[in-house]
Amino acid sequence: MAEFLSTGETAHYIEKLIKNAKESISFITPTLKLSDPLYQKLLAASQRGVKLIFVFGKEELSNNEMHQLSALKDLHMYFYHKLNAKCYFNENEMIFTSMNMYEYTRLDMLEMGVYISNEKDTSIFRKVLDQTNSIIQQAEKR
Repeated sequence: MAEFLSTGETAHYIEKLIKNAKESISFITPTLKLSDPLYQKLLAASQRGVKLIFVFGKEELSNNEMHQLSALKDLHMYFYHKLNAKCYFNENEMIFTSMNMYEYTRLDMLEMGVYISNEKDTSIFRKVLDQTNSIIQQAEKR
């Protein structure tokens, strides 16, 4: 069953989602700006062989950010100009939240989120995967 997440819980569950990923991590977010602590966790996941999929909707990547992202192995990036959703998931866990990735360590912001488990919320989980695949089919590969 879905769980409500406070600001701190959202940050904790995002970290847990990254640590627990065995196959892939997907970030669906309008702005692809990563805080350094979050980037380090994604780098560790990448080095474990986890596939990373980023779908973003605003072109605000600096040369430095592009260089940083290029260090991530098995990275798949897509741009979809109509994207406004924020959803982060691996093969078993999913978080819908108001939290941006660059605000990951800013616990002074008031955020909310919802945690969904594939095991307990299979129908919702599959619908999100279907929607994500539809977005990726319409998106521009970067």
